[in-house]
Amino acid sequence: MAKPQLNLDESHLDDFLNEPNIEANTPNISVLMPPLPCRMTVTLDEVIAYDRNPRRKRNPNYKSIKESIRNRGLDDEPTITRRSVEEPFMIRSGGNTRLSILGELYQEYSEKALEAEEAGDLEQAQAHRLKAEEFYRFEWTYKPWNGEINALIGHMAENEERGDMIYIEKALAVKDLLDMFNAEAEKPLSSRKLASKITETGWSISHNSVTLMLYAVSELDGQIDKALWSGLGSPQISKLRALHRAYGKFCHSQNIPSESFNQKWQESLTICDDEELNIDSIRRYADQLISDELQVDYFTVTAEIDAILTGSRPVLKDKPQKQLQEAPSETQNSEPNEANNSDNVINLDQSSRDNSTTVNHSVATEQQSNTPPGSHSGPVTMTVLNDLRQQLYVDVVT
Repeated sequence: MAKPQLNLDESHLDDFLNEPNIEANTPNISVLMPPLPCRMTVTLDEVIAYDRNPRRKRNPNYKSIKESIRNRGLDDEPTITRRSVEEPFMIRSGGNTRLSILGELYQEYSEKALEAEEAGDLEQAQAHRLKAEEFYRFEWTYKPWNGEINALIGHMAENEERGDMIYIEKALAVKDLLDMFNAEAEKPLSSRKLASKITETGWSISHNSVTLMLYAVSELDGQIDKALWSGLGSPQISKLRALHRAYGKFCHSQNIPSESFNQKWQESLTICDDEELNIDSIRRYADQLISDELQVDYFTVTAEIDAILTGSRPVLKDKPQKQLQEAPSETQNSEPNEANNSDNVINLDQSSRDNSTTVNHSVATEQQSNTPPGSHSGPVTMTVLNDLRQQLYVDVVT
């Protein structure tokens, strides 16, 4: 039996294309959610950026990427997915910058087409409309939705390959992943377990990196935003974390309440926040606040923090008190006798008291035999200790 032939001459072509069955058999893109990966034609109106995009700051290469797409088109097309038929299609794993650029280029050439039409240049208007269409309709790969965790990690893995995300963006993504994993876990995950789960899902990250990123979010985000969003990296954040711990250890040894310490630390960060963060400025400010609190010399706090940073313990065992004013001596011009001021003498550990000779005697003997004339030969007082620390600090710095 001969196959029926369609009459597609010019007189019948319009009628054929407008047949009702053609429209009825065309799938409605708004209800498509294929269970398997496939190619799909979509428009800008049907696709949105990933709504939990870890990139919060504009891509630094945005302009160069835009010019490349304008002149060459998309060399690397994004993949799309969909949570449900009630929601639009969405960028699946990287490509939010490209989607934004496509929208800008479509808008740009659509406006140029209108301007050409108003000027009566229909040929140029048609050229601009064809160019706009290149940035509006696409055939992209669709992959089924695989959960929030996989979606976020997919975007992070893609951005890590490009290497253009700043540290705080990665840290915020890690915090989001921690919340997601904890929502599914029976008990909160440790940073080590979190790093393992993230790596297993597709984004390779170490335990140490996870720990530092969570610190950046919990302790620095909101305090030094200028520095963080200007690209403050892991080396500087590691230094801040070490300083934070050192100040906390020292303040705890001096019975400074944690609330008071946290307030001083946060004030130091906020006051010194800048696009080019100076960690030494933070140290100077924090040293001054704590020395005022303890009523000790500034260099005493500086020396104590330096000692802790190098692995030593705080020297000051008890919270110092302000020196008491002594009564004037019989001679009006005579100076107060520091050796008789009991409040000015450092309390020593029991192990020091058990030595065969007293500290005062040892110091005196040492000074008599080894120190130059004019050096102090009395008891170890707070003033003496401060002078020694200040001289040591100056020697080290210079």
